[in-house]
Amino acid sequence: MKVHIHLNVDHEKKILFESLKPVHGKTFSDILEEGLDACLSIVAPSKLIEEEITQAKAKLMELEQSLMTVRMIEKQQKLEQKVTKQKEDHVDGYLEDMRNQKFEEFKDSTIKLWKKGGINWPRTVDLYQFKNVAEAKEWFARKMAEVDS
Repeated sequence: MKVHIHLNVDHEKKILFESLKPVHGKTFSDILEEGLDACLSIVAPSKLIEEEITQAKAKLMELEQSLMTVRMIEKQQKLEQKVTKQKEDHVDGYLEDMRNQKFEEFKDSTIKLWKKGGINWPRTVDLYQFKNVAEAKEWFARKMAEVDS
């Protein structure tokens, strides 16, 4: 965590430092941190290492918490996918039952129209609740194969 520090610096040194920024590419914060690290490594190296360990532990805890959050999101997504699949299976089962019932109801006329090639596909798509004509034709082809066998 960074904290804001207000410093007094000699004006000429500040101007010189800023004019050389394209060369060194550092900010005042970078320089101050480097100086503090150098000073601490001389005065209290063990304290500096302890602080680095504390920061590493904090980062590790943050990563572990992020991992737990991601795992919870993944579990939630899997559950949602499972529920969606179950709903789709239920709807598909309902549609298949309804289509079979309608087919049985109009079986004789449907077989005659199929053999003549006179089925009104747009009306059939609506009546049997197919997504499109191709799906309807495929379904009726299977049904006619069942009837013939």
